[in-house]
Formats: sequence, C-alpha cells, structure tokens
Amino acid sequence: MLVVDYYKQLGIPRSVWKLQVGAVLNAFGTGSTVPFLMLYLHSGRGFGLALSGALVGTVALAGLVSVPFVGPVIDRAGPKRSLLLALGVLIVAFLGFIAVREPWHAAVCAVFVGLGNAWLWPSNGLMMARMLGPERRHMAFAVERSAANLGLGMGACLGGILIATFGYTWLFVIDAASFAVYLVLVLRFGQEPSPGPDGASPGGAAEKTPLLRLLRLRPLRRMAVLKFVLVLGGFGPFEVLAVFARDRVGVNAALLGVIFLVNTLVIVACQIPLAGLLPGRARMRVLAAVATVWAVAWVVAGVTDAMLTGAGAAVALMIVAALFGLGESLQAPAQDPLFIELAPDNAHGRSMALSAITFQAALALGPAVGGWLLSWAPGSLWPLSAVLALAAGALALLSDRVLPASARLTKSGG
Repeated sequence: MLVVDYYKQLGIPRSVWKLQVGAVLNAFGTGSTVPFLMLYLHSGRGFGLALSGALVGTVALAGLVSVPFVGPVIDRAGPKRSLLLALGVLIVAFLGFIAVREPWHAAVCAVFVGLGNAWLWPSNGLMMARMLGPERRHMAFAVERSAANLGLGMGACLGGILIATFGYTWLFVIDAASFAVYLVLVLRFGQEPSPGPDGASPGGAAEKTPLLRLLRLRPLRRMAVLKFVLVLGGFGPFEVLAVFARDRVGVNAALLGVIFLVNTLVIVACQIPLAGLLPGRARMRVLAAVATVWAVAWVVAGVTDAMLTGAGAAVALMIVAALFGLGESLQAPAQDPLFIELAPDNAHGRSMALSAITFQAALALGPAVGGWLLSWAPGSLWPLSAVLALAAGALALLSDRVLPASARLTKSGG
C-alpha cells in the first residue's frame, strides 16, 4: 500500500500510466527481437557474419540520418500523430523481416526500422511531456525511460526462449503485435495539449525554426554538447561491458545475463523515486553527480580488469551495472526536459530531434571507440572512460552559468 500511495501522490494522470502498459509491451517486443536480429540474418537466412552485422548497423545509420528530418514533421503534425505514424512504420518493417530472402530485402526493412525508431522516441517523449505539463515534465522522461528499460530488459532475457519455443517468425509477429497494442493505446489515451501559450497547434502555420537556427541558441547548443559528452562517457563504455566481461575477465553467459538484469532492476526500482527528488534541485549539479557516479563505476571496472576473473569479476561488474543504472535513472529526467524548455514553442519537435541525434551519435561512437581500445589498448579503456565521465561532470558545472535562471532548477509544483 505504501508503494501505491507513493505513486498516487506523484500526480501522474491515469491515462499516462495506461500508456506505459503499452510502452512496456512495445519495449518488450523490441528487446526480444533486436538483440537477435543479427543471429536471425546469419543463421536463419544464411547471410555472412560481416554482411549481417552491416545490415543490423543500417538500423542505427538510417535513424541517425533521418533524425534531422523528423523534427519538422513532429512540429507540423504534432507528437501524437507522429507517434502513430512511427508505430505503423515499425509494424510493417518488423513483419517485413519475415519475408526476407535477399540482403536487399533486409536492408529495406532495416532502413524503415531506423526511420520508425527515429520518429518514435522524440514523438513519445514530447507527447508525454505535454500531457504532464511543465511542473511534472521531468517525471515524463523518468516514466518513459523506466518503462523502456523494463520492457527491453524482459525482452532481452526472454528473447532466446521465444526463439527456441516459437521460432524466428513468431518473434517478429510478437514484436509487431507489441507495436500494434501500443498504437491502440495511444489512439485511446494519448493527448495533445497545446505546447504553450504562444505555441502553434499541430498542423498550424507556425513560424519555421530550422534545426541549424536552434543551434544558434547558446543554452540549447551547450545542452547538445553536454549530452553528447555525457552519453559518450556513460553509455559508451557500458555498451562494451558485455564483450569486456566475456573476453577479458572470463564471465560466462549466464552470469553476464545476471549483470544486465541487475542494471534493469536498479533502473526500474529507482528511476521514478529518484526523479521525484529532483524538483527544486540544480540540474547541472545533478548531472555532475551522475557523471561522478559513472566515473566511480568505471574505476570499479578497471580494478576488476586488474585483479578479478570469473565469478568474482561477475560480482564486481554487477556493482558496476548497478552504479550505471543509478546514474542513468537521473540523467534523462534532469537533462531531457531542457530540450523543451530552451526551445521556442513552435520547435519542440526539432529540439527533441536534436536531443535524439546527440544521443544516437554518442551511442554510435562509444562502442566503436571502446571496441578499438579493447583490441589495441585494453588496459586503458576504463581509466580513459573514468576521465571522460569526470570531464562531462565538469562541463555540466560550467554549463550552469549558460542556462537562463528559469531553467537552472527542476521545476516543482502542480
């Protein structure tokens, strides 16, 4: 009852919680499919490993390229309509993988998956933020990230079981069905309040604010740079943790799954309660604290590399995963609302697209650099990651003076 009472006092509308049921199912479908996509193309369709990897990489590349064009669509059509369009594209794209026989078939499906994902996250985040209003905007990103992590974690854990039980075809059917369920819930419960007193309604003739013009706004530009560095110093090293654990310190597959389960459980348990502590607190100090926690995590990983192997290393890396999860629980609700608050009302979609492209760019660069370091200078990976995280924290503190006074604290009230 205490848990129920706590969530009730957050003041989050029931319609938002109902949407999150769909968000969890949606993320479950994605989590159960995407990690096994390369395996499907290689084992199920007989494509070479290099070709399969390139085809999977096409998803991220297509998403990255399309993000700048997504923002204007969201601003013109509104986040709800854009989200519905993204879900429709993803349903068709994942069902299309069932019919793949040639590499170009898979490439077409991968492009549409990347396009759908590029549309989905900015649209979903903006719709949730508007439904909750300025005073609870930080909770929108906390709820969104918590639902996504819960669904992705469950999907990744159960994906192999689903393949063994139902085969690859039903895996894609289940994924498409998860998107369809979310589409129905968005149709039923999704709302599109006015973006602000001076904002234009969806479909209206709002003055155009190109993405490049947004970058001329110094606070928004600084937030984009900060997010890139923060994600590179946090999510980048975490993306190579699995390869490090298996190849450098001898963690077996079963324990590797437990490491990532710990990360998921920490985020799901802590994200919303931690976000509830943010109102009235200095955002840049919170982000500096996030970066410091991540730096500590990478120091623990470095000690693990130097001193531990096998089960002992797995326990240490569970601590690393938990620390990373604590930082991740605060990063989005502390930072992402700024991409709405610092942008003109008629350019929220473009600003959310800017947020997405900085995240995707750092997420693409991080594993590439981390993989190179693991191959050529493995002992330097975690010290350099800790230094980069601390540099991100210093940049956060320096960024406080760039923000207008009204944006320095997480909003409270409501």
